[in-house]
Amino acid sequence: MRRLLVAAVMLLPFVATSASATGLQCPIATDTLISQAVGSTAEGGIMTDPLDPTKPLDNGPDTTACIWDTDVGDTVFVTRQAGMFGPGGATGPLEVAVKASTIPDDARQQVQAMRDAGITDINLPTFQISTVDGMGDAAVYVLNNKVDMHLFSSNFIVQRGLDAYTFGVIADDELSAKPRAHAVAEAVLASLP
Repeated sequence: MRRLLVAAVMLLPFVATSASATGLQCPIATDTLISQAVGSTAEGGIMTDPLDPTKPLDNGPDTTACIWDTDVGDTVFVTRQAGMFGPGGATGPLEVAVKASTIPDDARQQVQAMRDAGITDINLPTFQISTVDGMGDAAVYVLNNKVDMHLFSSNFIVQRGLDAYTFGVIADDELSAKPRAHAVAEAVLASLP
């Protein structure tokens, strides 16, 4: 339960609000696909309204958020923001990552200063962003080290056409989280039409 609550808190920048996983089928990926990707049984589905768990969480008409718990204790999440890179939208995954991050204002200013200087691979003590080749049209990897909670959130934010996808795993260490998040991204992207 602690991981689920932490997952909801860590997902806040990627979705309008938080909720717990339920048996409602995720339209982006199945339990089986996620289980195969992470190498552990995963159960979950679309994020639900905390006031009515029989209904999907309303993140707006263009956002779908799904979450799974695994037998090894990790939390997996996948979000799709339809049209994120359309007219008037974000310029790329890096912009989505920076805007959605839950880093302190001083760190956000440091990140923005680095971006303004043309630096795209950013490494701060508890927050890292680096570009990723060969995933979608463009992608970045985001590591958010929640030191106070002893958890790591490894995320791949991927541009695929006009849509933004976030594939993430919350685990006890980056060595577990990053390869699992990568495997989820690869599996889900390969399954999309």
